[in-house]
Amino acid sequence: MLYGPEFLETAKYLSQTRNDEASWRSSISRAYYACYISIRIKAYHYCDSELLKRAGIKNESKIRHEQLIGCVKSGSEANLNKLGYDLEDLNRRRNTADYVMTATISSSDASKAIELATRILDIASKLSIDLFSDAMSNYLRKFYR
Repeated sequence: MLYGPEFLETAKYLSQTRNDEASWRSSISRAYYACYISIRIKAYHYCDSELLKRAGIKNESKIRHEQLIGCVKSGSEANLNKLGYDLEDLNRRRNTADYVMTATISSSDASKAIELATRILDIASKLSIDLFSDAMSNYLRKFYR
């Protein structure tokens, strides 16, 4: 099973060893998924199982990007809340890299995404799993009572 940090290593590899826009775009995408997967694991595994069922989330892969970002942004702890906004920023960068072929993506863009992902993963590693699971439960309660 792959975990988030492996994707960050791939992002770094692509950014450092390749000198083409396709690699920089892929690097940004991998940087985002490093964070998305890591945070999704924390949010899912300790969340209220009944809420997950009501939301139609049968396993962690069923958590949509918007759900995860919304849950982390609505977290009660300041660092968790900031993490949500940073994850949203990184997701916007990923969407541009993956879907907006008219946008020019540079090595600098890839480096910035990797720096942001590194910061997100560092902060996420220092926060308790309970913060993530509580944020997910509270977020889902807004929609699935």
